Amino acid sequence: MTPARDRIAKISMILLGLSAVGAFAGAAATIGAFAPDRIGVEIWRMLGYLVFAGLFVLLGVFPRRVPGLWELVFFHKAGKVMLLVFVFEASDPELTIVVDSILSAVTLFCYWLTQGWRAWLPAR
Repeated sequence: MTPARDRIAKISMILLGLSAVGAFAGAAATIGAFAPDRIGVEIWRMLGYLVFAGLFVLLGVFPRRVPGLWELVFFHKAGKVMLLVFVFEASDPELTIVVDSILSAVTLFCYWLTQGWRAWLPAR
């Protein structure tokens, strides 16, 4: 664990956070186009972008402070890809699969860079 590795991870995770804010803005701009029976799901998805923006930034700024946070974020992103590819057998490389695969890979890489598993160790 070095300052350079932490800095690379911090910048990467903050960029993921900013991209999630962008996804939120895009979803907010189109929310009115959905049928009434879809609006609840679309609002839930839209707000999820803000939640993940916050999670990405928290991981970038405090990579070894909250035990389990890295693992939960990675589980969500990788799990979503696995379900779409293997359970629901999405035949097309949909944008969601591609984006969440990239998010999973960057999260895992930053977890390795920062040694995020050290958050589980007792404080000294």
